[in-house]
Amino acid sequence: MNLLETARHRVNASHLAQFQGKPICILGTVVQIDNSGKSFKMKSSDNQVITVIMEEPLGELLQGVIEVEGVVHNPKAVVCKRYFMFPQEAAEEFDINLHNEAVKLVNQYQNFYQCVTD
Repeated sequence: MNLLETARHRVNASHLAQFQGKPICILGTVVQIDNSGKSFKMKSSDNQVITVIMEEPLGELLQGVIEVEGVVHNPKAVVCKRYFMFPQEAAEEFDINLHNEAVKLVNQYQNFYQCVTD
């Protein structure tokens, strides 16, 4: 089974250390794109900046709210398997703070919100 067929834990940057080497889903806003297009900086929903490492250079300009699915490389970096950029209208209405609260609850009460990855 490949990564895209498995469940992913929803996390914010403060949870990355707990999921090193595991598939995750993290949401945030684009801060800076590397000139090579091979990585970008993203501010996660808990206001921490992480690096997103691309497997292939970006083919489009990223901006606004983005959801990244990938594997935790280290406590401050994720290797991106795929991403979804929110349309501008949706990004403007999206409550990233409420999303962060939901992520914290899911991770605080993992027994109630289990994520099967096997």
